[in-house]
Amino acid sequence: MTDKNKNSGARNSGYYNSGDRNSGYFNSNEPTVRMFNLDTGLTRDEISLPYIYLPITEWVGERTMSDEQKKNDPQFRITEGTIIKRTYKEAWAIAWDKLEQVEKDKFLTLPNFDADIFLAITGIDVGPKTPSCVGRVVEIDGKKYKLTEVE
Repeated sequence: MTDKNKNSGARNSGYYNSGDRNSGYFNSNEPTVRMFNLDTGLTRDEISLPYIYLPITEWVGERTMSDEQKKNDPQFRITEGTIIKRTYKEAWAIAWDKLEQVEKDKFLTLPNFDADIFLAITGIDVGPKTPSCVGRVVEIDGKKYKLTEVE
């Protein structure tokens, strides 16, 4: 048992745990994982969590820097480039765009997957798209009308 957290298990937070991956106090088994705000009934080892590389920062060499980037980082001549910093959701958008559909499907089929929660966390909208009626032609009382969107 380590003296620091009084845990004998691995990757625990809290105190007096002997099971692995626990959060709390006096646990002796491995807990099931919550995903999308619900318990899965599965342990971490029973879930295949897909990997995604999130490019939060990126080095851009001087030759490929835009004029705007050069203006924003006058030290680029010394460093021969600049670092682009992105928000978490910007990084998700870039990474998601690069994934093949088979990889995206691994996220979409995770236990308890919830498109609204995924959107709130990642900024990626994977929910069902409402089909647009714009441009469709309908016939009413023998007359044809082309639909447009009204605000």
